[in-house]
Order: sequence, then C-alpha cells, then structure tokens
Amino acid sequence: MPVTFLTINEVPERDMAVLEVLHDSIQMSEWDDFVKGCARLMACEQSHLVLDLRRLERVLSVFIGESVRLNSEAVNRGKRFTVLAAGQVGEVFKMLLGSDLLEIVTDGKPPEELESPEERRARRSSRWKLK
Repeated sequence: MPVTFLTINEVPERDMAVLEVLHDSIQMSEWDDFVKGCARLMACEQSHLVLDLRRLERVLSVFIGESVRLNSEAVNRGKRFTVLAAGQVGEVFKMLLGSDLLEIVTDGKPPEELESPEERRARRSSRWKLK
C-alpha cells in the first residue's frame, strides 16, 4: 500500500531535499513508513535535508527522537538538517531541544525560503565583524 502521508521533494537549485508530512498527525501505526521516509531523505544527494512538520498539530515523542537521530546522522555525513514546525509542535521542539541541539524553524516559512548555506555563513560571519 502506498504511503500517503509523506512526500519527498528534491530542490537541486537550492541543494535541498525535503521530507514533508502531509497530515495533521502521525500515528504509531505509521512509524515504520515514517522511518523509511527518513531513510529516503538521508539517501538524497543534497547537502541540506529538511523535515517539514508544519502541518502537524501534535507529535509523539518517538518522532521527536527520530528527528534528533536524523540530525546526528546528517551532521556525521557533513550535511545540514533542519526541522520546520509550527504552532504547538514547534513550541514542543523548541522547549525539549532548543536551537543548540537541532536547527528548528518555527516561523512558518516554506523550505524554499530557508537560508542557503552561503547566506547562513555570510550572516553568521557578519555577526563577528568589528565595526
């Protein structure tokens, strides 16, 4: 049976791959499909991997744990990993993980509007320039 609650989009011009959850919740019965989708995301060639959870209205802790595991695996492979979350799900991610452990974007922007690696480096390096 095909998985209908996940989709992967590769955006080569942004060097980005996005795994998007299409429903407002994920059930434990969908765990295996979610893990397989995450493995497909990790197998993408792009250097920036995004887990888009903006449609979720609630999230179970095992899915948060899988996000942390994905982040660790991405970093070990030299990739950038970002979680997009909104509303209460975004607040839960921020409260439990903070921005030090995981890059979490909760402003509702779509993946296409995320900073590119070059933009991110330029912004970060400009903070340290003496004026």
